[in-house]
Amino acid sequence: MFGDTTAITKAIDLGAGDDTLVLGAGTTALPTADLKGGDGTDTLSMTAASAVAFGASATFAGKLSGFERLAINDQVNQSGGALTINLENLGFANYVTTSGTATTDNLLTLDKMASGGTVVLTNTVTTKGIAVAVKDAGVSGHNSDVLNVIARVDASDVTHGLLTVANVETVNIKAEDISVTATDATTIKTSTLTLKADKATSSTITGNAHLTLNLDAATDKLVTVNATDLTGNLTLDA
Repeated sequence: MFGDTTAITKAIDLGAGDDTLVLGAGTTALPTADLKGGDGTDTLSMTAASAVAFGASATFAGKLSGFERLAINDQVNQSGGALTINLENLGFANYVTTSGTATTDNLLTLDKMASGGTVVLTNTVTTKGIAVAVKDAGVSGHNSDVLNVIARVDASDVTHGLLTVANVETVNIKAEDISVTATDATTIKTSTLTLKADKATSSTITGNAHLTLNLDAATDKLVTVNATDLTGNLTLDA
């Protein structure tokens, strides 16, 4: 773990392999040295508050290279409710793992996600949930935007709560059980997700977990759901 409340002053190079660099809780001081992920699929892990602070400008992203994924490692428990992370400024518009929200007034918004990007849901989410804003999805002529969602469970069932995705035509969902005991239908866990996607017309559902998918009333344009490659059970509440 690096950073804590002070800036990282020494260069870091993780080298080859799939590595994770964890910033100290609440780190907001900009690093003065370069942080390199190296070869492989590398993840930078930080709290939501750190991600909000670093995403306020592109300065932090200018210190990074070789990191492909962002992990928000705390369950958002923000006094006053809402947090918005500018993923483009942060340098992570393609793959983000979240850890849920803790109280009923919390809303975590992932702003400027790239079309075709992936958001991973790993924990419970309260009433307002998580919102993903795909960059330029609402701009005229953008009629084929895509968001990929991984609804992940492990040792127990997870209610992932409300996921709001505006102006995106395709929302694909992978229901994933990563538990080593997930070997048959009796041990596989269930992800429960409510999808509010006002422009979504199609969804491909894959994965090995069971999925209970509740469609919010605003998800009224979804005409195609293809769950051929889902090996778990699908319960669809439209």
